[in-house]
Amino acid sequence: MSILKQFRERWRAQDWFGVGVELGIVILGVFIGIQVSNWNGDRIAREQARNYRIEIGEELDTHAHSIEVMTAYYQQVRGHAIDALSALDAPRIGNGEQFLIDAFQATQILPRPLRLDTFEQVRADPVINLIASLPLQQQLANYEVNVASTEVTLSAITPYRDLARSRMPFGVQEKIQSACGDRTRNDATTGAATIAIPETCDPALTNGEITGAVAALRAAPDLKFMLNRQISDLDQKLRLLAGRRERVRTLAAALAHSGG
Repeated sequence: MSILKQFRERWRAQDWFGVGVELGIVILGVFIGIQVSNWNGDRIAREQARNYRIEIGEELDTHAHSIEVMTAYYQQVRGHAIDALSALDAPRIGNGEQFLIDAFQATQILPRPLRLDTFEQVRADPVINLIASLPLQQQLANYEVNVASTEVTLSAITPYRDLARSRMPFGVQEKIQSACGDRTRNDATTGAATIAIPETCDPALTNGEITGAVAALRAAPDLKFMLNRQISDLDQKLRLLAGRRERVRTLAAALAHSGG
């Protein structure tokens, strides 16, 4: 017999004690149902928070890896730029194939995005309070804003790149790019890509190609000044990356200890 039917019968019989019992059972059932629903909702929210926390942590790990890759890469580019600048100060007769390699490698760029897509997705959701404390939320938000401004600098291209690549004969660039271009290695475990410039390479340029390309480069107006500006820009990129590296480490450690 259903509770509702029992309730009607007790009501007709004016069995007020029985009516009270039936009402109590109904109220208790509703209360338990609400509590179970709340507990289940809390469990789901905590599970979501845990998953989001893991995703944000993985994005920070990706940032850390990207920063390490860009730092090593731009240090290599800077080394080539310094060597090319030194060659320009040396007697022209000393400029050969290595000068052309250095001048070309000094134009290389490696833009990589640094975004917290998951944090941006959940920052307005109440679940964010289960992911991170309010101070940590503020730190993540500030980091996201700073990353956006950092990307502007990291993606900046100085006039040296256009000047050097417009002056150096295409055939020479093609040989250098083929023999000395970026090398990519993927981590066997994580699949993360590491991009680097080879330490040594042999583009096998002919004497005529070398002589013509060196003459074309050295004839470029303000080449030395633009190369000097390129080195300054690389230094700025490396300083920004060093600051980002420390910030990422701090945030990753704080996030790992948040939420229990």
